[in-house]
Amino acid sequence: ATSCKQKSSSGGSASSDTTRPDPNRFTPVALTPDDALDEPMNFEVLKSGKVYISERKGALKVFDPLTKAVTEVGSIAVNTKYTSKDGRVTEAEEGLNGFSLDPKFEENHWAYLYYAHPTEKKFVLGRWELLNDKLVQGSEKVMLAIPTQREVCCHTGGGMTWDNSGNLF
Repeated sequence: ATSCKQKSSSGGSASSDTTRPDPNRFTPVALTPDDALDEPMNFEVLKSGKVYISERKGALKVFDPLTKAVTEVGSIAVNTKYTSKDGRVTEAEEGLNGFSLDPKFEENHWAYLYYAHPTEKKFVLGRWELLNDKLVQGSEKVMLAIPTQREVCCHTGGGMTWDNSGNLF
């Protein structure tokens, strides 16, 4: 995983929404060795500097800035394949596609995972407890289920964000 740190601003005029930022404004910083992650999808940074990272195939990992170590905090079963009507199985974009921590995570320890159910043709938004760097198995509360098809490949996503009132979108 790579993070970018913004360099200090040198003043200047405001840019329009269509102007690309100067590439020299950011410095890439490698957080993990190349083999520490398998298809990372989303990440969340805590005030402590810990970085939670979700992977498409269902793993949730944490990078600890003090030890510089990446460890798995849990894993959920997800679907990653399509099976056509004639029985041909192909890799799909499905899996653990969305991950977000509750704005009050430090108090309630809630993590939201949006994933392709492993056996049923649906996507699930589940709220899980993430406590002491462990995804608590059996703590999932299904918030939303969306039927889908799994015969023809299509682009899949699952981004989430929060508004100022604490509503998840």
